[in-house]
Amino acid sequence: SYEIKKRTRQILQQRQELEQVHQEVLDSLTYAKRLQTAILPPDSHFDRLLPDSFVLYLPKDIVAGDFYWLEETADTILVAAADCTGHGVPGAMVSVVCNNALNRAVKEFSLGSPAGILGMTSILVDETFARSQEIVKDGMDISFCVIDFKNSKLRWAGDIIQFGLYRSMLNHNWEAQRCKSMS
Repeated sequence: SYEIKKRTRQILQQRQELEQVHQEVLDSLTYAKRLQTAILPPDSHFDRLLPDSFVLYLPKDIVAGDFYWLEETADTILVAAADCTGHGVPGAMVSVVCNNALNRAVKEFSLGSPAGILGMTSILVDETFARSQEIVKDGMDISFCVIDFKNSKLRWAGDIIQFGLYRSMLNHNWEAQRCKSMS
């Protein structure tokens, strides 16, 4: 009948429109993943600085609020694992803000202690979100290590995410500092 054919055409047109919108969203998310991946340190950086290490990064969604971070200074290696508030696109946006704040705390403010770096990072994240007219209470849970191979020291600071030491630290000193919440 005419009505059935008319309705079938409408449904097919709606399906095509929906498929097109779905593809546009997927393309956008895939591009966002490329951008988010660009802020993560490459495997070669880990291979060079921490040759016996590995990274297990399995985001739940195409983009995610989790990230890892690695930086080298003259005397130390700084490494972090962070879980930002939110999932998917919101979490990914928060991860970019938090990653940028970590970079600034180390490079711009030349901080070296884990608690100092995380404290400044918290301030920078709060400043970024304070620009909004809405109340934004986002941040990250983080575990942050400063490794000093020259002096055989490992310093750690963090909030929520625990730190595990998986090899003998005989004849090594390490200190841990609890930081105020970053979320």
